[in-house]
Amino acid sequence: MRKMRFTLFSFMAIVLILGISFSANAQEKKNLLVNGGFEDGIPDPWTLYGNAQMNVVKDIKKANIDEKPVEGDFCLHVTVPAKGVNFWDAGIQHTKHVFEAGKVYTLSAYLKCAKGTMQINFKPELAQDPWTAYGDRIFVMTEKWKLYQITTPPIPANVNPASITFHIAFSEGEFWMDDVQFYEGKPDVAPQPEKDLENGGFEVGSTAPWTIYGKGKIEVVKQLNGAFIQEKLVEGKYALHVTVDEKLVNFWDTGLQHAGHTFQAGKVYTLAAFLKSREGPLQINFKPELAIDPWTGYGAKEFTMTDEWAEYFTTTPPMPEEVNPATITFHIGYTKGEFWMDGVRFYEGVYKKPDFTTTKSVQPQDKLTSTWGSIKVD
Repeated sequence: MRKMRFTLFSFMAIVLILGISFSANAQEKKNLLVNGGFEDGIPDPWTLYGNAQMNVVKDIKKANIDEKPVEGDFCLHVTVPAKGVNFWDAGIQHTKHVFEAGKVYTLSAYLKCAKGTMQINFKPELAQDPWTAYGDRIFVMTEKWKLYQITTPPIPANVNPASITFHIAFSEGEFWMDDVQFYEGKPDVAPQPEKDLENGGFEVGSTAPWTIYGKGKIEVVKQLNGAFIQEKLVEGKYALHVTVDEKLVNFWDTGLQHAGHTFQAGKVYTLAAFLKSREGPLQINFKPELAIDPWTGYGAKEFTMTDEWAEYFTTTPPMPEEVNPATITFHIGYTKGEFWMDGVRFYEGVYKKPDFTTTKSVQPQDKLTSTWGSIKVD
């Protein structure tokens, strides 16, 4: 009987210790945002700039899919009357923060739009010129509630003043936001690997979250107008049309990017894309990379596309350590020209054939992993 009591006492003690440990761990994830769930019934201290309106609501009205707030009684309703010249021309902000040197932070929010899709940019940032970003990323919300989140890289130096900013001037529309959190550290449960690269097939009908820098422009199209060899799209109803306006000094001076990734230590990844030039050969460089200086590349490889659809791919070596922030980059500044891209995939593991009907795959050429900083000429 004494032995049974001792065993029961020991078990209860272990449960108590684990409970205290769990409670302490939960406290470490304290939300740094006042009124992050909008349960005060008013937006304050959230602010808005640019051509947009916001109000706190109990009911979600005029949405294609009828849903209640994610948590509590309230959520934030935001209306954007018109597209801005730049996507950052209107935004929601939570100000008066300080990002501490050496720490990482996670920003998360539940979002849903009234109909179709809408774009939004998460940007923890320096709240004054030059508005330095820490882990910013563009997301495409849908008609159903979904959690979106980013984790910053380690903050290199104290950032004061700092702001939590959501850029919203991508297009006209309305959406709802709830349970916004900003806390020190990474999520308790890491996000599951994406089964599909977000908008990798461009079937959203818009370019987001893809961006371009340098001398070029991108648009989503339904037809390959002007192609020397007429072909159908690789899959779906849309493809990406890319124009390089002029050749610059370096091939990396113009590029296409899909940002907001984290490459996990020990993992290998494959980047694959279908490409077709308007006419004749055109070069491109695939580069999964660290998204800050020194822009370390993992499995960077150059290809020469032709005027017929073909799939090109590269597989990274095992990641020596976690890479955050990371981005998928295609350098395209080799020469002036036009091309189309479709069926872009990025996933853990070695190459595997896509699950849609395709033409052919092209084995990548040999090229050593490189560091942009070691080859960039100032």
